[in-house]
Amino acid sequence: MSKAKKLLISQIFYTLAPLLLLGFLAGPVQDAVRASDAAAWWILLAALGAVGLNWYVYYLLHRKRPSLLVFAHGVLCLLIVSVIQYLALPGYHPLSSALTFVGTALATVFLLLLSTWLAARTSRPAHAAAVAMRIALAVIFLCMVYQIYVDFRNSQLTGDTWITIAFAAALLLALHRRLIVSAWRRSASRRRSTGLVDGKIVRIVGETHLDLDGDYVTLFDVIIRFTVNEIPYETRARASRGKLRRYGKEKLIGRTVPVHYNPSDPTEAYADRIDRHILDQAEEDEENLPAEPEGENA
Repeated sequence: MSKAKKLLISQIFYTLAPLLLLGFLAGPVQDAVRASDAAAWWILLAALGAVGLNWYVYYLLHRKRPSLLVFAHGVLCLLIVSVIQYLALPGYHPLSSALTFVGTALATVFLLLLSTWLAARTSRPAHAAAVAMRIALAVIFLCMVYQIYVDFRNSQLTGDTWITIAFAAALLLALHRRLIVSAWRRSASRRRSTGLVDGKIVRIVGETHLDLDGDYVTLFDVIIRFTVNEIPYETRARASRGKLRRYGKEKLIGRTVPVHYNPSDPTEAYADRIDRHILDQAEEDEENLPAEPEGENA
């Protein structure tokens, strides 16, 4: 079977699942929820089991973790089930509040997964869609913060208030998860990097990529070479584009900077960001060079 045909079959399968829920199962699900509150939770558990089975089958077929898009599809199916159940109940029904929280949580997770997947694409429309979804997430977060503020101002703290606080905190962590994980890994690496040696900047490289707004952004790194036990290693440090433009790249090549490394594994090393202090030092070194005797140019 060709790759295009496999892709078409998978697209049909993933499109039919939500349509099946909306077209054929909406009526029976709503009837069951109206008849029994417990049925709503059993139906959600059954839907979660079906989604989990789909993810497991995907892993068995492809021998890899499902993509963010596949995860987002499964969460979307769960969201559709919760919305169908919510619409089956009158607004004053006690179960409506719980289903509102479930639906909001599922919608937030869906937007997070899909926006992250779209942000990794290379097209401008995908990035524009990712930005729109992140804006929607920000609106959801602000609405929750406002509701928490109102509850505290009116001294009407309920179980829903504490659930909202927990959910808002989880959303804030999810939106900044990459920064948190990166900071934690960097901190752990720096704790292990107890060795110190002088390294030399050997070259400067720039990497260009599209940001979420679809604009090209170039980030500059300096490549630093250092030696441990007569074995050469390399590491990178970020350099500001504005300062490189001001001082000139050629002033950095050959500069000596301190490098921290892990004595048990020197490949795990880091150098501080090439900031104004290092660049100013380079400029001072040039100014302090002894003047060349006039006679030598004659």
